[in-house]
Amino acid sequence: MAYAHTSKVAKKEPSWGSVDKTKLPDSAFADSKNRKYPHHWISGGVMYLHRGGLAAARSAAGGARSGKKASTKVSSHINKHAKDIGMGEDKKKQQIDMETLNVGINALHIMDPEIHECLFKKEEGEGASYNFSMIGYSGGIIKNHWYWGNLAIDLAGFLFNKPKYPILRDHDTNREIGFSKKPAVEAGKGLVFTNKNATLLENEEAVKFVENAFKGFPYQASIYGKPLVIEKIAEGQSVKVNGLTLKGPGTVWRKTEYMECSICVFGYDDKTIAQVFSDNGQHLDMEVESIRTVEEQELTNDKMEVFGMDLEKLKEESPEEYEALMAEAKEAAAKELEDAFTSKLAGKDGEISSLAAEKETLTVTLQTTEARVLALEKKDVLREEEAMNFKAASIWKSELANSGLPEWLHAKVQKHVQRASFMGEDGGFNVEAFTEAVKAEIKDWGSHISQEDVQGFSLLGRSAEGGSSHEKLDSDAMVDRMLGYVGQSHPDTTH
Repeated sequence: MAYAHTSKVAKKEPSWGSVDKTKLPDSAFADSKNRKYPHHWISGGVMYLHRGGLAAARSAAGGARSGKKASTKVSSHINKHAKDIGMGEDKKKQQIDMETLNVGINALHIMDPEIHECLFKKEEGEGASYNFSMIGYSGGIIKNHWYWGNLAIDLAGFLFNKPKYPILRDHDTNREIGFSKKPAVEAGKGLVFTNKNATLLENEEAVKFVENAFKGFPYQASIYGKPLVIEKIAEGQSVKVNGLTLKGPGTVWRKTEYMECSICVFGYDDKTIAQVFSDNGQHLDMEVESIRTVEEQELTNDKMEVFGMDLEKLKEESPEEYEALMAEAKEAAAKELEDAFTSKLAGKDGEISSLAAEKETLTVTLQTTEARVLALEKKDVLREEEAMNFKAASIWKSELANSGLPEWLHAKVQKHVQRASFMGEDGGFNVEAFTEAVKAEIKDWGSHISQEDVQGFSLLGRSAEGGSSHEKLDSDAMVDRMLGYVGQSHPDTTH
């Protein structure tokens, strides 16, 4: 598909780092034959000029990366685009590189340098609502920020990609105050929130905020944003942002994704500010387009060019010294690489040894823990077994005590109902079934023993001649007699 090659730019464009250059047509490159110096992107079937891509291509064509400048044709092509969009041909503009920043999360929570309290004013009349006004960020310069140096956020570079945004208390997602639509971006004021674009909730946190604000408590706003394009300002340099001059060292967020606005307490002392808005250990890895001042890069390029010319001159005038210098440079480079590799390898060996020792310690700890767990399990099982035996014995004792059976017969009766027969598959003791079985067994014994039999167990018998016998009735014989009543034999009798 053929695309029109123009200097047309889109109102919104993605970060240059997110553009897939491999899918761009040849015409998107200043050097279309070799597919070098890309500076366009495709959206909706239209090829747009990318401002960040153009700045990067312009810098690369000037030799910023390779030390070798592009052809006059390529440079003229890029400079024409720059002139068309007002970037001009001033080589002191900017250079963009992709950079990954590891940023403390609180470095993205920005409190405005001006004192902008959250203002509430109730309208007159019964049932009247209130007017609410809050400045999230005025566009002013925050001096000596603990992470960014002197900091300003370009109001024209805010991106609002969602229909609604949270309003929180102290950037805590568990403390909701309300929500807002896209805040108004007004020149001279900044990000403005009012009751027209913001809604406050009716929860305890929000009600408390409204009540305190009406009484004049000096709340202040703080925004949370993620910079996509940053401009680093070196010491001694300055840039314009939001109509103000920011002096380096510092940073300008040229393009920022807006996340949320929070209500904070104005009037922290320095120590508290350091605790709340300084690095708290939580970090984000962010890929940003980093705009650097070209003066620093040009200085580097100049040094490279001078160094290159000196080498060429040395090669012409003294080839032997040139070869010796090159050999020395190669040897030094090889030695540096070898040392770096050896150092890295030693570090890995140390990590491996440390991990091995940690593994051994964990293994011993695991074995000890397993042994303790097994011992505890054994104790629990034995304790449960003892408890169930005690429970069974208690049931027998209670039921036999109320049965009227002679005590010497109790042991005989108990042999007929064993706890083991009432254990479930899960090891549980069916107490109810066991109790019913005990009662039934005692009842069965009692039904076959008359009162006379029971009393006879302790009386003296008479002989056939009418004489008194002093022999006590044999208990086992009597048991056999009782069992005979129910058609059973004594369990201890062998035939």
